[in-house]
Amino acid sequence: MTKLRRPHDPPKPMLIGGKQVSTAGEPLISVNPATGTINHAICAAGPAEIDLAVHEAAKAEARPNWRDATASARRNPAPYR
Repeated sequence: MTKLRRPHDPPKPMLIGGKQVSTAGEPLISVNPATGTINHAICAAGPAEIDLAVHEAAKAEARPNWRDATASARRNPAPYR
């Protein structure tokens, strides 16, 4: 039997273009196979969120300061907006 670890927690939003995005659809559920408890509920991307993510990725790729940055530098996206 699958048990919610924290049943009151809403699904975690996605991060798209530096903004948290939630969806109204069914969340993706991560279950711990050893205990049967739910680790996390995560918002699932639908067509609108995928289009938004592709659009934001294209904008980021067009900016040389983002495109040429290291992965560790991208953790703080504020300088790249």
